[in-house]
Amino acid sequence: MNVNLRLRASQKEAILDGLKTSAMLTPAYIAFGMVTGISALQAGFSPLLALLSPAWIFGGSSQVVMSELIIAGAPLWVVVASAVLVNARMMVYSAAFNPLLKEARQSTRSAVGFFLVDQNYANHCLRDSEYERAGKPNREWLAYYLTISVALWLTWICTNALGIFLGRVIPVSWELTFSIPLCFVAIMGNMVRQSQAPLGMLIGAVLSLALFALPLKLGLVASVVIGVSILMALPSADRANT
Repeated sequence: MNVNLRLRASQKEAILDGLKTSAMLTPAYIAFGMVTGISALQAGFSPLLALLSPAWIFGGSSQVVMSELIIAGAPLWVVVASAVLVNARMMVYSAAFNPLLKEARQSTRSAVGFFLVDQNYANHCLRDSEYERAGKPNREWLAYYLTISVALWLTWICTNALGIFLGRVIPVSWELTFSIPLCFVAIMGNMVRQSQAPLGMLIGAVLSLALFALPLKLGLVASVVIGVSILMALPSADRANT
């Protein structure tokens, strides 16, 4: 009985910790989500479909890429393939969660995978290792992770809704689209301490500039695929030290 009470108390602490962390992460979603909602309408989505998209896709980069390609008149297979390739980095991200999910049920793995976004992965690299080093039960980590995830997901849906229903009255001079690169710059700033992060940033920047002129804005997709492939082919200092 005492063990269960202690476990429940520790899970509550993890939830509170997750709420504090999500309070720092969610503000970056406000302008980004509004831009994504506006882009969906510009791509010809109905308000209902534009509102459902963030709920079941939950991927800002892929949503924006899909909208821009639809606006550019790209074929459906290009739109779908581009969204899949842009999100291919999630396969790399997911490997980092394996130590904490070795004994987890499939439903738990699916939930963690669905909520996996750049912000969660960056936070995992910076904070979740504390749970591993402290030897805390996976239930504590899962409570922490899901608290952040649900907060981000709900914020993403609400901010997309703001863009959908208020986008037409927002002045163009606000330049909300500038919030998208700022959101990822903030993530990169926190992750630059990782061994291969500076090299990855350099490769991504050079490739995106070199391939900018590709039609249908495929330069972004190509730079992601080539950049990730190069990094995965290189020996990792982190793996070498383990």
